[in-house]
Amino acid sequence: MQNNDIQRQQEEVYWRNAHRAVAQAAQDKAAVAQQIFAFQHNFLVPEWLKAILPEEVSSYILNINLEAGDLTLKGTLEETQRLITTILQANDLSDDLTVAIQTSASRFIRLINEIGFNDKESPVVLAKHFVALAMNLNTGHALGMREESIQKMRGALYFSASEQVTSILKHMPEEKISSEILADLYTSAGQLKRWAAHHIQDQQTQIVYATEAVELLDTALIHSQKTKASKKFMAKIKEEQKLAKDFLRTQLEVVFS
Repeated sequence: MQNNDIQRQQEEVYWRNAHRAVAQAAQDKAAVAQQIFAFQHNFLVPEWLKAILPEEVSSYILNINLEAGDLTLKGTLEETQRLITTILQANDLSDDLTVAIQTSASRFIRLINEIGFNDKESPVVLAKHFVALAMNLNTGHALGMREESIQKMRGALYFSASEQVTSILKHMPEEKISSEILADLYTSAGQLKRWAAHHIQDQQTQIVYATEAVELLDTALIHSQKTKASKKFMAKIKEEQKLAKDFLRTQLEVVFS
């Protein structure tokens, strides 16, 4: 009986230690995962996203060389921290992660990553993300960027958003899309193209974008007239038309004055 008690006590100690070891291992991996996430979120933009962002935006992204297997959960916390420190130092950043993430370059990357881009999303959702990023660039001054650079990026993002919307029309025959949806797509594309024209600096490109915006909105009105569109929606299209035409007229007057 006494031997059984001793054996039971030994088994309890064994399982208690085993549970403690598992909990510690899980805690260590969580700490490693947290470090990896902090580094990626603040310093890396996925390659697929970098490829679809306009050059005006991607040119401000840090170019950090990192082998695919470098940062994984296989490493210990100390190994992970040492690797991150080495990468930061190699890119002329503070070896203290909490300090490095306060740099302008890091804050800009964090701004992009916090939009929530996904490589599986539809053109419409991607367009919305481009718009969200453009609007969030209102905080560009806090990122240490010049106003001219901010405006170029916003113009490029609005243009890219418009192109995402029109890509739906290019890859799907219009006869397979309802007039109601077509009116909405053309209105969105025209509005975004007008926004792009307002933010870029090159006057010739402004004229091209404004002209395209007018054409898109004209088409939107035609499709809306084929449906029982609400007066509110019709008024929105006509207002966008007016704004686009007024902007185009102003730019043309400057060129030919």
